Amino acid sequence: MSTNLNFRSALNGFNREDVVNYIEFLTNRHVSDLSQMKAQLDAANEEIERLKTQPVPAEDTEALSQAKARITELEAQVATLNGREPALSENAQAELEAYRRAERTERAARQRAAQLCSQANAILADATAKVEEAGSRMEETLGSVSTQLSALQTAILQGKSALRDAATELYALTPDDEDA
Repeated sequence: MSTNLNFRSALNGFNREDVVNYIEFLTNRHVSDLSQMKAQLDAANEEIERLKTQPVPAEDTEALSQAKARITELEAQVATLNGREPALSENAQAELEAYRRAERTERAARQRAAQLCSQANAILADATAKVEEAGSRMEETLGSVSTQLSALQTAILQGKSALRDAATELYALTPDDEDA
């Protein structure tokens, strides 16, 4: 099994999928190595049992001692692997569970952010509608005020004109100082 041992960078560390894949790769490789070592141990034990039932010639004593040494070495390797297996598996399981929890939390945060965004958009749309309504009312009021101001301006001009005419009439009515 070939795996990419280079972790791609993510926003706050490494890409989660790369790390999870690497942990799974290591776990699978460890299980494979362990089963291979157990198979070798079983084969060696079978060979020992077979050899125990046969008489040992003097020239095979050296081969027997080498076989026993190899068996001891293999048993030590299996014991070492057996001692590490639970810790590695528990560690790998803990890491995977932590990544799954983080993924669930991230998914929930995205859903909550989408919900908040939707609520904010609804509030913004409502505020925009109210502002537009207030703007149209203001335009109506402005039109009414403008019409009333125009009427007032016309009335003032007419009043000025009437006062001017009245002043002219009064001036014409005043007696001249020469007639007196």
